[in-house]
Amino acid sequence: MAQGRYPGVDRPWYKSWPAGVPRSLGPPRTTLVRMVEEYARTRGGRTAVNFYGAVLDYGRLDELAVRLALALIRRGLSRGDRICLFMENCPQFIIACLAAWKAGAVAVPANPMLKEEELSHLLRHSACQTIILRDALYPVFHGAREGNGPQNVIVTRFSDFLPEAAELPLHPSLSAPLCYFPDACEFLSLLAEEGGGPLEPGDLPDPALILYTAGATGTPKGAVITHANLTANVRCASVWYGGMSGAHLAVLPLCHATGLVGSLGVALFQGDPVILLARYDTETVLCAVEKYRCTNWVSVPTMNVAVVNYPGVEKRNLSSLRVCTCGAAPVPVEVFERFRAVTGVPLVEGYGLSETTSQVTINPFDRPRPGSVGIPVMDTDVRLVDPDDPEKEMGPGQTGELLVGVRRLPPPTGTTLWKTAVPSPAAGSPRETWRAWTPTATSTWPGEKRRLSRPPATASFRPRWRRCSPATRPWRRWR
Repeated sequence: MAQGRYPGVDRPWYKSWPAGVPRSLGPPRTTLVRMVEEYARTRGGRTAVNFYGAVLDYGRLDELAVRLALALIRRGLSRGDRICLFMENCPQFIIACLAAWKAGAVAVPANPMLKEEELSHLLRHSACQTIILRDALYPVFHGAREGNGPQNVIVTRFSDFLPEAAELPLHPSLSAPLCYFPDACEFLSLLAEEGGGPLEPGDLPDPALILYTAGATGTPKGAVITHANLTANVRCASVWYGGMSGAHLAVLPLCHATGLVGSLGVALFQGDPVILLARYDTETVLCAVEKYRCTNWVSVPTMNVAVVNYPGVEKRNLSSLRVCTCGAAPVPVEVFERFRAVTGVPLVEGYGLSETTSQVTINPFDRPRPGSVGIPVMDTDVRLVDPDDPEKEMGPGQTGELLVGVRRLPPPTGTTLWKTAVPSPAAGSPRETWRAWTPTATSTWPGEKRRLSRPPATASFRPRWRRCSPATRPWRRWR
């Protein structure tokens, strides 16, 4: 039995633990990119990505990732280098991510809605040597580019992987005029290059991603995610969902932790197909569920509201859906009820962060509670404390700061808090800090079930950072 902060004492949320779900998974034994390689060998003909009817099976996906990795290495990419992925959802994003990991590099997803100044900060702060971007976003990159910016510029476009006859309604942005730039390499040209060579994929302790926060309360921070972090959280989500195999609808942005882990990562972990959409459109989402019999969908409340209010949704066949989760904002109770009536499955809410590689808490699937973000997932510990006295835990119905920690995998110092390391080009080595995430939250005790509820609309949900002491005492923070 997994232990909480105090040895020999169960945590309160174990009384609400979902049936059949282990409380601890232990450390991962392999990386996600290695699993994709294995699926390419054992089930190479199985669909990996379906992009409006254009299909890549696992064998072809892995082959393209190898080709791109070798092409980037020939252009000077070294182990540990950063590659910026500046594009909306498309197969090229997935190929580039896998290629980076195969080359031992670090993928740095960038929100395609970033402005020039925001992109300039991300490129400079992460020290990206390569950028792969969609053609329509090149003007933003050109305005953000500095003299010491990425040396390798690779351009792609939606049409590179769209089918001649799309099987789903296309968003207007997918039919935009094509753009070409003389100082950039073509994505398809790199995939067409011949030549082999050795590849040394990143291992579990190596960085896999740098995920940047939204910057709502200040300058965006880069959270360094190792392959172990990524694999552990993907496996956690898969197990929490009951390992439900099927078609995963991926419409959340893959540049965000939730889309990358919940929509893409879980599918690749299970060897399932990803039904990939570039942009959200309600009619396209409903058509995708009906045509490809999607079983898993990770969403945000605005999407759920759009679905339940869509004209004629009651007549659509959404019976294939089995696992529907959402996060990022509170979901009104009436939307929960309406969503279940329309789809036949409950909408399960969760809460997570870029810094924690997505989920921290999720509702039990066997008894989700509307208005709650659920309970901490396996190998995760939380405390709700007084903002002015972190040693004082808050009681039922009280508001405080949420501290998040992990168990089973303590760093050398013994603290239970996760580590973030952001590359510092000037210093030539990463800056390491220990941090605790401390948003305002409220605890509730319905009977014997302790869960974390979202604060009232009038309450502050502003994240506040504290530097954590690299000491053996868990949860301690610098005052």
